[in-house]
Amino acid sequence: HMWLGPSGVGKTTILLRLALEAKRRLSGGRVVVVNADAGRGKGRLMLRHYTELSGLTYAEIDGPEDFARILDGAAAGDAVFVDTPSLGREGALAAWHTEMGLAGRTGLAAHLVLSPLYSNTQADHYLRVGRCEHLASLIWTKLDEACNYGSLVNMAHASSLPISALTYGPDLTGGMAAASGKAVWKLLFKHQLPGDYPDADAGA
Repeated sequence: HMWLGPSGVGKTTILLRLALEAKRRLSGGRVVVVNADAGRGKGRLMLRHYTELSGLTYAEIDGPEDFARILDGAAAGDAVFVDTPSLGREGALAAWHTEMGLAGRTGLAAHLVLSPLYSNTQADHYLRVGRCEHLASLIWTKLDEACNYGSLVNMAHASSLPISALTYGPDLTGGMAAASGKAVWKLLFKHQLPGDYPDADAGA
């Protein structure tokens, strides 16, 4: 799984949350956290620190050979979570995607991480920049900081992608829920975060 999104949207925190959940659920296979953003300084140290502290496997990508080796390991039972460079100008992701040899790669799912704090213009821009052959879902973050959620509907329509997860709060444990139909509607119409009601009420 590969996370795409602008700087500061929270994709690294989401990656770590889901990697910890994968570790809890998997038996036998490794959970590998991959830093594919060579430009990160302090952020790279933080990602490595939390990964190793949590008993996960940390790896860094320097080129397509590294990517091929790690993703081939996923076919053997590893769960691989990839933190990508932040989305910037149009064309940058496509160039990076090609440079890293990801075109035509099977078994790879990319998730675009957005926040309802962005304007419609910003969200449209990040959707254009984040389009790639592996894009599979939208993940919404910083929901506890927003006061309206109409962009969830707008972007689902514009992208034709499902919403796969809803996140709120800064903690690595808790603060994330699967985007069931009922959870999304409670957010849209009642402004209720998934943590504000029993899990049983968030069923599909």
